[in-house]
Amino acid sequence: MLGHKIKEIKERLPKIAADKDNFNLTKKVDSNHVIGWERETHSFMHASDVIGRDTDKEKIMKLLLRPSDGHENVSIISIVGIGGIGKTTLAKLVYNDKMVGEYFRLKMWVCVSGEFV
Repeated sequence: MLGHKIKEIKERLPKIAADKDNFNLTKKVDSNHVIGWERETHSFMHASDVIGRDTDKEKIMKLLLRPSDGHENVSIISIVGIGGIGKTTLAKLVYNDKMVGEYFRLKMWVCVSGEFV
């Protein structure tokens, strides 16, 4: 059984390498810098745990899911404010929404720290 899992992983590696090249991702190793993991975020959450962000979520959803005029490849929606007011939570609500998953063929959650270079 373990042998089959290893074989499956090995078969997936060429596609992962091709995706890395297609997205122009590069490998960077910097042994002189230690990243503080305490602020790393992930996209997992339960919407039922969040109260009072429905209006903000709907505003972002309208911007994000509006039909494109064909000229835009990338849209940027900024969520700004002081620390602790729920910017990341709001982004997670939008990211995990079923309509967003159906609208976008591919989506990715990236955590960018203050030390991003």
